[in-house]
Amino acid sequence: MLLAYVRDGGAETLAAMGVTGVPSGMPGFRGTLAETDILDILAHIRRSWPPELQRHQDSISHAR
Repeated sequence: MLLAYVRDGGAETLAAMGVTGVPSGMPGFRGTLAETDILDILAHIRRSWPPELQRHQDSISHAR
């Protein structure tokens, strides 16, 4: 979901999930950044998280 949020923007991603009435100022970066660049940026941010937060995110991501 985070990749889609950054790539497509908040409003488009939330609408695709059926979420309505939630404003989002997050722009999409499709056409500006390649998907691999977005994934690299997200990985860089994630590496700055404490280990317990990384484990928690892993448990959420792998549960889907």
